[in-house]
Amino acid sequence: EILAALGVTRSERVVPILTRYLLKDGVRDAAGNASAPETAIKSSVVRAEAALGLMRTRSKHAVPTLIEALMDSELTVRNQAVSTLRYLTNRDDAYDPQNDYEDRLLNQNLWLGWYDAHKDEPRGTWILAGFKEKGVDIAELKGESAVSALVKAMTQGNESLRLNAMDCLADIQVEGSDSAGVSKVLVGLLDHELEAVRENALIAMVRINRLNIPVIGDDGIPKSGHCIHY
Repeated sequence: EILAALGVTRSERVVPILTRYLLKDGVRDAAGNASAPETAIKSSVVRAEAALGLMRTRSKHAVPTLIEALMDSELTVRNQAVSTLRYLTNRDDAYDPQNDYEDRLLNQNLWLGWYDAHKDEPRGTWILAGFKEKGVDIAELKGESAVSALVKAMTQGNESLRLNAMDCLADIQVEGSDSAGVSKVLVGLLDHELEAVRENALIAMVRINRLNIPVIGDDGIPKSGHCIHY
């Protein structure tokens, strides 16, 4: 859980740490020598947590390592790696983590080809392109028209599309927008089966309505004067 929590900082400084733990054999130099600490625990749980942490960083620089993790020996790691990859790029693909080695290798190569063609683009370009592919055409992430389109995206499509729509809603600053209408959609997603969707819906609600969440102490009592600001 510590590795996953690191991603919440959204700092590029934690990306190398998380990618090191995601790589099964550790980071290797040009000579093929492992440079990661030999004492580091590389269980499938740790690697999956690292992949989740990379999702929370929103960093495009995590993509090459995630593509490599598509060939991990453990299904749980591959599941989280592809979920994070789809979220960071906002694109669909034919990769199935349960397929055999040859099929996974084929789809990994397709991912490598896509990344090589788009690696110089900002992540925002990937996000907008992903929306457009799903029929949600957004010229720029501002204004009430963008809010309406993002709400539409949250109620259709796959999970990565919904997560990215909620991220964008949380980041958008819209003057005079229908925050009550948007919040109604978000409230409906607070009971979603996926924790990531519930979490992002709450954050989007808080940001759109300019609310503060009180920090709860270990005793279950809100701390006076302490709030999480979004």
